[in-house]
This record gives sequence, C-alpha cells and structure tokens, in this order.
Amino acid sequence: MKSTVRLDYQFTVTDCIKATVSDMLTPLEDPTILCDGLTVDFTSQSNSADVFWDFGVPGVNTDTSSLLKPTFTFPGPGAYKVTLYAGTKSPCGDTTEFIFNVSNPVLPEFFWTGQTCFEAQAVDFRPITGFPAGTTYLWEFDSTAAFPTFTQPNPPIQSWSVPGKHYISLSVKVGFCTYTKRDSIEISYLSANVDAGPNQTVSLGEWARLRATGGSDYYWYADDEVEMSSRITANTLARMEEVDTVKFYVRARDEFGCEGLDSTLVFVLNGDAPGPINFFSPNGDGVNDEFDLKSINPDNAYSLVIFNRWGSEVWSVKEYQNDWSGVDYGYNELPDGTYYYILHDQGEVIYKSAITLMRDTDGRP
Repeated sequence: MKSTVRLDYQFTVTDCIKATVSDMLTPLEDPTILCDGLTVDFTSQSNSADVFWDFGVPGVNTDTSSLLKPTFTFPGPGAYKVTLYAGTKSPCGDTTEFIFNVSNPVLPEFFWTGQTCFEAQAVDFRPITGFPAGTTYLWEFDSTAAFPTFTQPNPPIQSWSVPGKHYISLSVKVGFCTYTKRDSIEISYLSANVDAGPNQTVSLGEWARLRATGGSDYYWYADDEVEMSSRITANTLARMEEVDTVKFYVRARDEFGCEGLDSTLVFVLNGDAPGPINFFSPNGDGVNDEFDLKSINPDNAYSLVIFNRWGSEVWSVKEYQNDWSGVDYGYNELPDGTYYYILHDQGEVIYKSAITLMRDTDGRP
C-alpha cells in the first residue's frame, strides 16, 4: 500500500533593492599594508558601514573588530584567513575572505668604527641587518659630511667639516616596503685627555715650571706676553716678570691623532707679599680675623667653597670678598680645626688647599 506524506515549507523572500557588497583592501591592491610587520592597517571597501572583521587567529575569539579601518597586530608570522562580513544586520549581507601572509618587521641596524675626534676623524659605517638580494639602500648624512648621501650598503669612510652632533639615517627598500633607522654621532673637538698640570704660585722674577701630560706634539702659549724656555715640549719654564695671574694653555695630540687643550694658572706674587694663608683666627681681636685670599683673588671674582674634615660642605659664596669669618650657612661659629677650600671660576678650579681655623690664639699659628 502506497502512502503519501505532505510537507509544507515557508520561505521569506526579501526584495534587496540595493545589494550589500563586502570588500577589503588587500596586498594585491596595496602591498605596503604589510610593511609594518605583524601590525596591519585594514580598510573596508564595502558599501555598508555595518561590518564585522574576523582576523583568523586560531583558537582566539577576541580577534575581531567592527571598525571600518581597524588596526590589528597578529601574534606571530604566518598566513591568516581574514574574513569581512558586511551588512551583518541585513538579510542582504555579504562576506569576503583573503589570506594575509604577515612576517616579522624589518629593522635596519648599523654600527660605526673609527676615530670620532674632529682632528683625526675617519668613521666607517656598516649595516648589521642582512637583507635579501634586490634591496636598495640610501644612507643620508647632513650637508657638512664628506659624502652627504650614498646608495650602496657600505658607504666610504666618512668625515665632517664641522664638529658637533651629526645625524645619520639608513633607509632600505625591500620589495614595496621602505624601512629607516636613524641615529646620531658626536664629532668632538679637542677631546684628547691633555693635562697642563696644577695651578701654582711663584714669586716675582721666578720661573714657573710647567709640565704637561697626555699627548705629544705639545704647544704652549699664554694669555700674556711671557718668556718661555720652549713652546713645543711637554715640560717648559716661564719667567714671571710681572705681578699678575697668567693663564697658560697647552695643546697636544694623542696617539690616535686627536688633539686636546688644557690650561693652568700661575699666580705671581711680589717677593715681599705673602701667598695664600693657611691659618686664621676669627676671634675679633683685629688680627687675622678673616680668611684673606687677596693674593690669588685680587678682584673678588672667584667663588669659594669650604668643606669640613669629613668632606661636608659648610659654606660657599660667589664672588668671594675675602671676608669669611669661620661660620656656617646659618652664621654659626664653626669649631676650631682644619677645613678645606676650593676657589673656582664657574667650576674651573683656581686653587685648593687646607686652612686651619683657631680662635683661641693671638692671631699667629
């Protein structure tokens, strides 16, 4: 016996007057969207603002976005199937997919070797990162460089016409992508560690003994007319024939060809005048009550810093008036004992020594 079963179906037919089309920008249209490595800027080209992205990371359900132009960073290199749904709230929605092959970003690096002092500069730049065949290079230096630009992997030995900080960039183009690394280099002037020796005090008519270290090819000169036994040796003598403070300079070259400059002061005292004192007694008796440094600070132009025997600063002043009376910052009398002082001109040490403070005395050590 043959039986008949009747099944009824209901269909909803929607009249899509305007069809929704899902479309995205892909590397086929713009290869540069993969130039940032694992981070990709996506663009919906759909004709609907109602979109939903699935970036295709396996085992992850948070790799989504509803933005028209989302940015997404993939967890690692690989091929990811990216799906774009357009018109998600419409029965006339559409879907498109594309495989994005992402890779780690290219980070160009470079290093340099050689001398960076201005007098003997010769700097050799080399890229560190290896790049595939067909990569193009662009080195860019500033306009004061011997070679402002260069388009090969290894530029010639570089130098600059002025000292100071100079900027360097290396741009490499791999396929459709350009990557740039920027850095700076300091070309120093007179940076060799030349030492003109300590400041000294001599009597009028004596010879000052000048001793320089730290280089070769020395040349001495002064800020005043002074007779010198030699200007081109490390050690020389200078005859001091006027009561004055004379600044001597020495310029020299080190083993690498870098030059340096240093200076030292010679205080010239009248034969009858005392040098810097090493004792004073601020007890109000009118004798030796103030720390008098007129012999080396005649114009009251230098700054003075006082330290106690443990190295703690107890007093300081700019443009010292040769009138310290043995007090601290609160004008409290400091105890008797030995103190240490530095006389300086904007950080440059003019003179440093010890001074004994003793109040219970007749003003004489």
